[in-house]
Amino acid sequence: MKNKIILILLTGLLPFLSAKAMLIHLPENFSSKKVTKVLVVIHGCLQSAESISLGSGFNEMADKKNFVIIYPQVEAESNYFDCWNWFLKENHGSKKGQLSELSTQIQDTLNKLSLKDSSVYLIGMSSGGASAAGLVACFPDQFKGVALISSPTYASASNVYELEGVLKKGPMNNDTRKLPCSTTDYKGLLFVSHGEIDTVVNYKHALGNIDQILDKNYDSSITNRFENSKKYSKTDYKKDNVLRARFILIKDLGHTWAGYGNNFRKNSFVGPSAKTPTVVPFFSKDGPNLTKKISEFFKL
Repeated sequence: MKNKIILILLTGLLPFLSAKAMLIHLPENFSSKKVTKVLVVIHGCLQSAESISLGSGFNEMADKKNFVIIYPQVEAESNYFDCWNWFLKENHGSKKGQLSELSTQIQDTLNKLSLKDSSVYLIGMSSGGASAAGLVACFPDQFKGVALISSPTYASASNVYELEGVLKKGPMNNDTRKLPCSTTDYKGLLFVSHGEIDTVVNYKHALGNIDQILDKNYDSSITNRFENSKKYSKTDYKKDNVLRARFILIKDLGHTWAGYGNNFRKNSFVGPSAKTPTVVPFFSKDGPNLTKKISEFFKL
């Protein structure tokens, strides 16, 4: 079987998908008996399943390491900027709304591909990251690991009126609202990355996501590094000397997925260094290659 990205269209093509769209990348010579890992990558605002699949470069990695990738696509016209509506209260719980729909869509796809026993890892960027944080809170047993890129904190806003202030200032420290799902029920791996000068989502949200998921009994260690013209700090969180979480905070970087220039199969033809540079929304060639960092952390 040749390398393929299967575009699953909305209406009636595959009824088990509840009339939602996604991209699925199957590795070369796909066999459900040989695949043990599945990656779910959720796009952010002003992005699509196609653009995040291109910029992240996970497809080529999947071909080499034999895992399947699911790229959910937000429903058409549900948001003017193609965002996931993570900031609406109805999308914070497990019984209805976008989290419920995403969970069902993922599980139905795994069943259809005979991959229900595979380990599932989740990645979300921006609004997709907030949805990913919600998924591991509400469906903690479905995922082995989650990576949150430039992501708002789960359920940190409950309506559109709170949204701007929460994004700009960070989650409210005195917010005592009871969350619909218990974030500490999730026991899998956690990878968080944020640009320090992100003006779209304040980097305090990264700390909010870590605080929600980890208890206070983790030891942390910080190292400072430099890669692709950017300084960054790497904080590891361990308990009983077992690594559970990693936080990468990138200096002088905004709302973007860092280090994507090396993710293209043929850099001389496609990518930021090509003769005719390829521009992918919210991806930067500068900084540590997050695709590689996430892959190594999850041991894909």
